[in-house]
Amino acid sequence: MKVLITGATGLVGQALGLELSNLGHEIFLVSRRSNLQLSFPYQLIQGDLSKGVIPELREHEFDVVFHLMGENIAQRWTPKIKERIYQSRVLSTENLIESLSSIKNWLTASAIGIYGDRAGEVLNEESGLASDFLAKVCQDWEASADKVSQKFPHARVVKLRLGMILSNQGGALPKLLPPFKWGAGGVLGDGQAFMSWIHIEDVIQIMTFILNNKSLYGSINAVAPHPVTNEVFTQILSQKLGRRSFLKVPKWALQSLMGEMSSVLLFSQNVSCHKILKANFIFKYPTLSKALDHLVGI
Repeated sequence: MKVLITGATGLVGQALGLELSNLGHEIFLVSRRSNLQLSFPYQLIQGDLSKGVIPELREHEFDVVFHLMGENIAQRWTPKIKERIYQSRVLSTENLIESLSSIKNWLTASAIGIYGDRAGEVLNEESGLASDFLAKVCQDWEASADKVSQKFPHARVVKLRLGMILSNQGGALPKLLPPFKWGAGGVLGDGQAFMSWIHIEDVIQIMTFILNNKSLYGSINAVAPHPVTNEVFTQILSQKLGRRSFLKVPKWALQSLMGEMSSVLLFSQNVSCHKILKANFIFKYPTLSKALDHLVGI
């Protein structure tokens, strides 16, 4: 297949590009940078989708687009950063759609942040959506992706709502490891918030599974089958590192340090992956213990 990937320098993009290349697909990338250092062969189409359309894209007919680009949310949310987070997702989607002449399958990243803080609920793809900043970004991101169907009525559109991705190559885990290895890792808030996580290998396998399973479309939660509370996450990670964990990081301290962005760390989201399981997808790392054994086990 002829595949276009945006956000190919990110954690998911790099792993996806390598997997698709190994499977024999022809990879095209969109990036504003020209000196990409990636571990798979690709053809580069240079441009910045957050600023406008890229006419060169119209010269190609792609079988599938994986739209993964977006400003990193793991930083203090100043008004300028919030604008970049929004535009890098929503405006880039609209510009990408306008840049294309043909598309059969469209898979956009989204996030379970769309559900907001929902303690006590099990959340599926039909659950109500929240109104905080991150949820609004995700909703508008997905709404922009739905415009694919207006321009390309026969295209399949998938919106992958990603949970917290665990990888030793990037994301949250490498930032968590140093304090936990020093015995200074701790529970966030009261520790009862549910964390819906997923191993990076399962993220990539879900993407390729969807690519080959034409019955899957619309919103799909990409989380492991067994979410855990923050307290349990802390206990299991400490155990895998051979350390004790007895500290607690109070809510006010997180808010003081990270501002509005701290809500992402404190929200409780018990998200179900029933839809992808019903399609007979098999997780390689269904439990946190198994995932951490692979990533950080000693």
